[in-house]
Amino acid sequence: MQILRPYQTKAVAKTLSAWRSYRAPLLVMPTGSGKTTVVVHIVAQTKGRVLFLCPWRQLVFQAITRLEEHGISCGILMGPKKPKESDRVHVATIQTAAKRDLGNYDLVIIDEAHRAPSHQCREILKNYKKLLGLTATPIRMDGKRLSSVFDVLVEPVTVNELIGRGHLVPPKVYAPEIPINFKGLRYDAKKRDYASGAAGKVMSSPRLVGDAIEHWSRLGRGKKTFTFCSSVAHAETMVEAFKKAGVTAALMCGATTAKQRKELFEQLDNRQLQVICNVAVLTEGVDFPDLGCIVLLRPTLSKGLHYQIVGRGMRPYSAKQFCLVLDHSDNFRRHGFPQDQQKWSLTSSRKQLPPGRGKGKAPDHAAKECPGCGVMVPSNCKKCPECEFVWLPETSKGRLALLTPKRQDRQFI
Repeated sequence: MQILRPYQTKAVAKTLSAWRSYRAPLLVMPTGSGKTTVVVHIVAQTKGRVLFLCPWRQLVFQAITRLEEHGISCGILMGPKKPKESDRVHVATIQTAAKRDLGNYDLVIIDEAHRAPSHQCREILKNYKKLLGLTATPIRMDGKRLSSVFDVLVEPVTVNELIGRGHLVPPKVYAPEIPINFKGLRYDAKKRDYASGAAGKVMSSPRLVGDAIEHWSRLGRGKKTFTFCSSVAHAETMVEAFKKAGVTAALMCGATTAKQRKELFEQLDNRQLQVICNVAVLTEGVDFPDLGCIVLLRPTLSKGLHYQIVGRGMRPYSAKQFCLVLDHSDNFRRHGFPQDQQKWSLTSSRKQLPPGRGKGKAPDHAAKECPGCGVMVPSNCKKCPECEFVWLPETSKGRLALLTPKRQDRQFI
């Protein structure tokens, strides 16, 4: 069994302690922090049978692989497949579990647990006395409280701490020089986000597509790249644009089979493929430590989705010092950085309002652009980590101060 890092040991201890007083703790650990490793140790210290629920099929196979790597015997509940009597952990999608007579389990673990307040999942969970939720982003856009399922947050480590210890790398972000106005973009009331088709049309404009290819060629060439697109038609446009520029690229979407995804990942690994343009596929549960670049072409109102996407590139690998993010969708200005301090809550019921319908003063940008080099940094940053430009405090404006000279090769998206 893999040896735990100090914060993972803390996560195990705090979870086991939470069960003394609570039925359903929600374990919040950033993307790349090793939630599965923590789960293995929790399962090893928990008696009885365990049901592990995932939101979709790909995560089921991924969970089984990881658990078995750590010596945990697993069985799958899917279609005609049934676990063996000797299998201690049974893994299933929420959709499959909802159709089965599951029987008794001593512990139910829910992966990507920010999805747990759905009616289907709550109907399953109400039958069990001991639960554990796992998520990197305990936030929803529909206003449903996570407290409808979970009763205590367990937060053993922050993104900032993981970056400081070298367990994650920070994103290095470039964004438009002038903030983009998406207020007129059609809103999908059901998803509480921009309508994918409308966003795809906007992001497929020849000028923007050309800029995306140009800037990737200048800043990201040679790096394994995920491009996050707004719609399938948009992703197809980007694939063709990359190919026209002599870059090997491929489409990945909901219709891409598990076998095809595996083949595309293998091609990316052996450098036959440079870019994967995906639509709502690579946002959760994908581990690609040597991913070097993310191209953001999907504007979103969801902070959770934004953090999940950026988290794909923050796993450390060899000499990797950062993950390059080319944010053509202005999501960093809207939502900020994963390493920003977060105040998560189980009881928050604030719904995401359509653009332009909020009350009161509009919030300040969550990120700002460095005048020295054009990189996006957290709004409270005082010294640019890239070019060492220094921002004067408000009280110092008007006073003379020694400033770091601006770089001459200023770059903008």
